This record gives sequence, C-alpha cells and structure tokens, in this order.
Amino acid sequence: MKTNFDLQSAKHLLLSQNLTLVLYNGQGEIITSSKRGVAPLLELIDYSKDLSGFHAVDRVVGSASAFLYCILRVKSVHALVASEGAVKILSEHNIFLDYQTLASYIINREGDGKCPMESAVEHCKSEREALNKIREK
Repeated sequence: MKTNFDLQSAKHLLLSQNLTLVLYNGQGEIITSSKRGVAPLLELIDYSKDLSGFHAVDRVVGSASAFLYCILRVKSVHALVASEGAVKILSEHNIFLDYQTLASYIINREGDGKCPMESAVEHCKSEREALNKIREK
C-alpha cells in the first residue's frame, strides 16, 4: 500500500472493508483483521510482533484490549467505542487514545450485561496479570 497511509485512510479502510482492526506505522506497513474481540491482539502477542510506533484503529476498545495494546506498545489507539476503563489504562501507559463514543463499560454480544473480557480484567493491576486472565477466559 501507499506510504502516506494515515489515520483517515485507516478509518476508511476499517469501515469500508468491514474490518475490526487496522494497524499502521506510517511507513507503509499495514495490518488488518476482521476477527472479533481480543483475538487479533492475542495473535499479534503470540507472534511477538513489535508494534512500537504503530497506530491502531479499532471498533471497540475495552479494558482487556487496552491492556493488550500496552503489551504491544502501540503509539496510539483510535476507537469507535471505548470504555472508561480503557481510557484509564491507556492514559496510565502514556498511549494516546481518542474515541467517538465513551461507554462506562463494554457490553457483551448479547447486549444484556458486561463483556466477559471487561469483567475478567476489572481488578488487574498489570498487563501481564490481565493477559493471564484473558487467556483463562
């Protein structure tokens, strides 16, 4: 892809291709996924992908995703929806976050309660503790 790929291009790609995640570094490297939840972030962690300097455009960023973005060391996260927990976690790790909609918490897929991943990491103090809880879930 072109090397002048930027935030607007990433947002357009996310929405036009019905993706769940777009990562880009501004130097031509672009990673996309259509997998739901934290699955694409876990795969990147498993592959030990160095994402320092990358920007993420994600549909939904809850506390679990926020902890995983900290492990991946992304530079910034741009979300359609973010939870208050994600805002706190990313801020504490000096990762820039902007979002279109702020939610108290991420709702589960059935729409009748809190996302199980959000609940799993609710009391975690570190990203490694959160990663263990996410994997257990």
